[in-house]
Amino acid sequence: LQPFPRSTNTAEMDTRKNPEFYLSERWDRCFTNALIYTGVGLTAGAVLSLTVLGRRKWPLVFFAGTGLGTAVSDCKRSFRRPP
Repeated sequence: LQPFPRSTNTAEMDTRKNPEFYLSERWDRCFTNALIYTGVGLTAGAVLSLTVLGRRKWPLVFFAGTGLGTAVSDCKRSFRRPP
């Protein structure tokens, strides 16, 4: 037996095959990852700065930049693979 498709709406199925759909999905994922990774980096830098390093600013900048760099790297990787 073959499983049924999730949606029988032909307009929605055509949208999924559209290359613009894949492109916009990847850009959305890139922006979301950038916000999440940068936020996690800022949080990690703030915790490290407040607990260990005596309220210095460089851990905030370093970890936020590391998070943003990771997001950019993931974004490049997602655009290199085929849809």
